[in-house]
Amino acid sequence: MITTQHKKHLIQETIAYLEQELEQASNALASTKSYSQSSDLKQEGKYDTRAIEAGYLAGAQKKRVEELRRDLAIMSNLDEKVLVKNDSISVFSVVELKDETDNISYYFLCSTPAPSSFQINGLKICSVTLESPFGQALINLKTDDDFSLEIGPEEREYLVKSIF
Repeated sequence: MITTQHKKHLIQETIAYLEQELEQASNALASTKSYSQSSDLKQEGKYDTRAIEAGYLAGAQKKRVEELRRDLAIMSNLDEKVLVKNDSISVFSVVELKDETDNISYYFLCSTPAPSSFQINGLKICSVTLESPFGQALINLKTDDDFSLEIGPEEREYLVKSIF
């Protein structure tokens, strides 16, 4: 059984993951900014677009850093009320699903990027974001609800066994 303490652990691991991603993205941004401002990128002809491309890359990396800072702030300032078990699936729920072949799997529904999976009490718990089709299919379902989801060329059926 997944407890509030387990959910706190999932949140802490997600925060650590976001901190690592932010550090990597910030380092990449600093490197790209430095490169885009170097004399090595002086235009050598009218078709030389290296400086422009480096500027685009720096802009995209800056946006990624801002997104990660926002996500980290969200996860770091969570109210513990979001960790309380609900009757329906909501953000930060851990869900036990059974598929059409009777395989059981566990999912952590998160509002931000998270590690792809976690281990708790020997259970593998996969993370799912709210924006993903899988996350969208899960939201607001209750225990014993079933749903189908198209994954690649096939449609899979699931049953909600438990919500933690």
